[in-house]
Amino acid sequence: MSVLLAGGKLPADRVLDGKDPLPAFTGTGPSKHETLFFKYRKYQAVRQGRYKLLQTAPNAEWQLFDLKTDLGETMDLAAKYPDLTARLQQHFDNWLADTKREP
Repeated sequence: MSVLLAGGKLPADRVLDGKDPLPAFTGTGPSKHETLFFKYRKYQAVRQGRYKLLQTAPNAEWQLFDLKTDLGETMDLAAKYPDLTARLQQHFDNWLADTKREP
């Protein structure tokens, strides 16, 4: 957590689901994350392995990208892999519910 890196204290008034990324940032160890979740303003995403599921606006269709072969996120694979898309979307929905974030 960047707060800890800066010498600060974590807030006690919210659910914190993160793991310390410092070893991965400094190159002293691997990432402790199997799945990464992101929500900022109208954007939300989940990254698992080589795949990233992205929604760019509320009620917009989810887009699926294979970051191993398409780092620029130019080819939406959601229609080609509907089961993977649904599974990643369910992971995201579970994360939202678990951390009590607003959709």
